[in-house]
Amino acid sequence: MRTFTLTALSLVFASTALEAQETRFTPTLRVGQQLSLATVDGDVIVTRGEGRTAEIVATKRVRRGDGSRVKAVMEETSDGVRVCTVYLHKGEPDRNTCRSESSGNWSGGDNYDVELNYVVKLPTGVRLTVNTVDGDVDAQGIDAPASIRSVDGDIRYSGVAPSNLNTVDGDVHATITSSAWSSDMVVQTVDGSIDISLPADVAVAVKGSTVDGSFSSDFPMTIREKWGPRSFEGTIGSGGTKSLRLSSVDGDVTLRRK
Repeated sequence: MRTFTLTALSLVFASTALEAQETRFTPTLRVGQQLSLATVDGDVIVTRGEGRTAEIVATKRVRRGDGSRVKAVMEETSDGVRVCTVYLHKGEPDRNTCRSESSGNWSGGDNYDVELNYVVKLPTGVRLTVNTVDGDVDAQGIDAPASIRSVDGDIRYSGVAPSNLNTVDGDVHATITSSAWSSDMVVQTVDGSIDISLPADVAVAVKGSTVDGSFSSDFPMTIREKWGPRSFEGTIGSGGTKSLRLSSVDGDVTLRRK
């Protein structure tokens, strides 16, 4: 009888601990400002919003330990806002500010396991920066410069050419919606494939490599210095003034015509 009662109580406590908890931020951002988001464990989804107010919803799920020691915070910066996941160590006082180490040097030594997922609605013309460690990033309808990095996750992207899409253990799928590029674009992964769709009228210099994979392109390309199944350099169209650099170790690299 005692065993049954204790088991039932533990199930109740486990259910309570696993309930999702939400934190919402609604900053106003002008065209040209930046929203920067940094987290450790969790996915990030970004879509186009309406008006000048961004909507950021952080959903926390506690799998083990004291979930109150992990939280989402937002702070203003000189050119927009920064949102981050803060991990408070034992003995550390509560704080509502991001530090450079808050989402990068957490070792898990405080014996908690907490996932924080973010859903963002981004106003038109706002620059985006996302950094995550263990999670996927899905950014759609992006109309301003962006930089997205993950370590253990896939990146899915649609919008104007970003400056950087970078992951280690994941695939990169990107659809570029405009042939007018404002900066060079770098796409990198180690243990994954790269699949990029480009406008039919794009003009860009392309350089890339893959170690244990192959390269294929829907576009006719003018070969420049070298060409092979694993290393390539050439131009699409007239080449333009911007470049597309692609790099994978254990995966294929594919360029598709939209």
